Amino acid sequence: MRKVIRSFGLALILWGLVLIFIGQVSITGFVIVGELNFEWRFVLGLVLVVGGVLILTAIPQRTRQQVGKTLADIVTGVSPAGSSTVVLLDASFVKELRDNGYELPRNFFGNVPHAFLDKVLEEMRHRKGDHPLVDGSTIRYYTSHLGTTEMNYTPREETLGYVNGLYIKSRPKSGSFSDRSKFENGADIKLLGYAVEHPNQRVIILSNDEDIKTVARRINSEKRASIEVIDSRQVRRQAA
Repeated sequence: MRKVIRSFGLALILWGLVLIFIGQVSITGFVIVGELNFEWRFVLGLVLVVGGVLILTAIPQRTRQQVGKTLADIVTGVSPAGSSTVVLLDASFVKELRDNGYELPRNFFGNVPHAFLDKVLEEMRHRKGDHPLVDGSTIRYYTSHLGTTEMNYTPREETLGYVNGLYIKSRPKSGSFSDRSKFENGADIKLLGYAVEHPNQRVIILSNDEDIKTVARRINSEKRASIEVIDSRQVRRQAA
């Protein structure tokens, strides 16, 4: 609804400017305002511009509620900087937190290293064609305000095969080929693959993805890694 109202306000401003400087307003060849003298055109155009500006300024601004606690309050025994703990963020976590009007405070991660894998950033920016899954201002909030780094990382083929095999075992036989292809070529398999290739690290994945949660439990049960998956809803419950 915000986008519709904003588009209408911008349209009014555009029509007003066209009326003032060109002299007529038409849509698909149908003239809405035609033969008027300059004074009337100027007044009507000015009314449209002012009306559009008032509509834009009247749109309520989205407010973000900061999560009231830090990662250390949510996850027990988070190790300090220089230790073996690392946090990886998934697109689903960032999107759900943003869509529900929450943001992480500057001190959320403390001194624990935290990063976006390059594939996660790619999905946030380009998943739905030209329309990003997560807007650029939200991504910049993490990278600039929270200091989340970008990590270029691709697991080895044997690691990807191992993780994908666990995914296939965890899926019902009725699972679609498109789901399997999405997992094989997406960021989830790389997040889990990183953990498998760093068994001596405590890897905390911030994600709402059920596939990540399920496969992570299987990996942990086989003692191939130490993975903890934190859902954004767990974080939101800690909001002030």
